[in-house]
Amino acid sequence: MQELLHRMEPQLRLLQGVVVVLRALSDTTDSIEPIALEALAHLAGEPVEQITACWRDALDTIGSHR
Repeated sequence: MQELLHRMEPQLRLLQGVVVVLRALSDTTDSIEPIALEALAHLAGEPVEQITACWRDALDTIGSHR
């Protein structure tokens, strides 16, 4: 179980960075090119999938110990 949680940490840090960038962009008065938003969405997509997989594995582990 601990291994699953540790595997999630780098992905969570990356997502945290994406959120920081999005917040900074939302504070600007400049328009944001759609390609920039697409790049951020692409960057965040894989970590979300990996975290979701780890989360499901953790739930399966908890369920098998009941």
